Amino acid sequence: MERCNRTLATSGQQCQHRMEVGDFYKPRANISYNASLVLQDTRPDDAGVYQLMVQGLDMAHTMEVTLILQGTFSPLFVSSNPAHAHLNQTVLLSSSLQPPSSGWDFIHITWELISSPRNHPMLTYTLDGCTGEAQNWWERNCSISREVARVYGRRVDIQPNGALALRDVQDEDVGTYLVTVRDPEGLACVAVNLSVSRDTLAAEGLSILGIIWMVAAGAVLCLLALFLGEVGDKTPKSGQTSFFPCKVKTLGDN
Repeated sequence: MERCNRTLATSGQQCQHRMEVGDFYKPRANISYNASLVLQDTRPDDAGVYQLMVQGLDMAHTMEVTLILQGTFSPLFVSSNPAHAHLNQTVLLSSSLQPPSSGWDFIHITWELISSPRNHPMLTYTLDGCTGEAQNWWERNCSISREVARVYGRRVDIQPNGALALRDVQDEDVGTYLVTVRDPEGLACVAVNLSVSRDTLAAEGLSILGIIWMVAAGAVLCLLALFLGEVGDKTPKSGQTSFFPCKVKTLGDN
């Protein structure tokens, strides 16, 4: 919207309108009269953080909106529960995956952090060329491959059942994680919210302080035991004469 008449700009009737849509979103994206984005036929790839920028002659405003998609786009079933961790601990972001049948030959799992200025792909996990029968879907005979984003390094790993293990949790790890699962019949996705607390720092501080007090108390007890042992050695036994380094003077002595 540009070149608006100042007196009637709020009505939107005296403005020239122009809209450009990226090729990837044609013809799914549109904009409403109040500048809201309308996205049709949503897909798992649409999940993430969207940025709105409004600019005028004497103003500029920016805001972010996070789109979270939770649903099933195939006979796959995926569910999850929120996760909580203490600072510097390891947390397991789990999801329950149930393939529709035993006839699948591959499953592709992607984990990414979506509640941030931009999506952060974290890990991809692929089971391919799967054959045979098994009680659990991840126990079939498959060719397994995994790829971890360099920024996470050894902090991230994946369990055989597709759960994400995040080590040494930090404040910046707080947010919403999206797991997307693909198989021959389609795909499904679900979000997992992670919260982090600092309670562990106080607990660890108390534990360390308690250990210090225990060590100090042990040292005092050891010294006391040594002292009592020395006194016991100088105590006369039955039938022995005691010799003291000091002479006691009586009234009859000169």
